[in-house]
Amino acid sequence: MRVWTDASIYGAVIIGFIAQLFISLMRYEFDELKSKSTKFMKNSLLNLTVTVDYMKNKVKRYIYANFDAINTLILRQKGMK
Repeated sequence: MRVWTDASIYGAVIIGFIAQLFISLMRYEFDELKSKSTKFMKNSLLNLTVTVDYMKNKVKRYIYANFDAINTLILRQKGMK
């Protein structure tokens, strides 16, 4: 049996609403995503990997991996290379 406090239930609901808002905004922003299901969009974003490389001169370098069509579209539209 799992017991949740009221605060943890409210937190889970808020996180769910924020996630749904994010998905809805992506569908609104990108015409290519209007016909994609939430499941495919979620799986695409879960598979995207970002590695942060801290160089000796204290500069961060971001390395992206596991691209597919959905997360490539999102990153390119937002100006990331």
